[in-house]
Amino acid sequence: MIEMKSTIDEMALMDFFYKQFQWQKQKIDIIIWPEYEYRFDLFMKQNKIRNPNNGIKKRFLQQMIKTDYYDNWCKLKTICETLYLEGYGFKLLARKFDVSYTEIRTIFNNLEIEKRHGLCVVTNKLKEVRSINLKEAYNKREGFFKTFEKKTNKTSRGVQGYYYNQGMNKLVWLRSTYEFIYAKWLDKQKIIWDVEVKTFRLKSTYYRPDFFLFDDINNLTIKKIVEIKGYWQRDVKKLRELQRENPLNCEVCIIFDVKPYIEENSNYSKELKEWKKSRILLLEK
Repeated sequence: MIEMKSTIDEMALMDFFYKQFQWQKQKIDIIIWPEYEYRFDLFMKQNKIRNPNNGIKKRFLQQMIKTDYYDNWCKLKTICETLYLEGYGFKLLARKFDVSYTEIRTIFNNLEIEKRHGLCVVTNKLKEVRSINLKEAYNKREGFFKTFEKKTNKTSRGVQGYYYNQGMNKLVWLRSTYEFIYAKWLDKQKIIWDVEVKTFRLKSTYYRPDFFLFDDINNLTIKKIVEIKGYWQRDVKKLRELQRENPLNCEVCIIFDVKPYIEENSNYSKELKEWKKSRILLLEK
């Protein structure tokens, strides 16, 4: 994550003002501030105030602190305002000065710094910081990305449609471009195949693999089971379980990379375009 280091002077200034503004969280008692008692009485007489409320006391004390510690007030305002104008937001500044989000907002109010509103809140600097933090979180699989594969797999959908299976002389439903590439390769190799022919009852679940390969059209004994996995690698555990149990005593394999099955002078993008054009979405009644 992006860290913003603070100098000793900056931290000391922030700590000083944070302590000075602690009265923001509680009802003000002028007895706690004896050095301001005389000036507060004079302030009430000049403004003809008889029963001052908490808000009046806060504004008075804020003005006194600004007056009595003006040099420090100006220094801290310059520091915060400079960073804020550079694009850093309240959360980054709060992390820098080791205070809470609410406290940094309070300090900005007390320092009379104009705050951004609406669409101006998200600056280019903030976008840059967020991008770096997200990339780091993704690489480490932290935060949202802890269960990233699980979350994305639930909603994954490939380009689907009917494909003409030459060996079986029928239309079959393929669920992705990867399956289309592999099916086309099987036809080119004159291999007899079908899709999702059988559902297996395993110890912990049910599982229906993608491709079933046969000896020939006259002998539909399953000799090989193939599962196609591209970017979305769900159900891998089920296939591993099927490999262990192997009730049909045949070869069971998984394909993660379909590049070896793509024709020469072609690539995935071309295959995707071809699949989108050639697939059949609806069957005529």
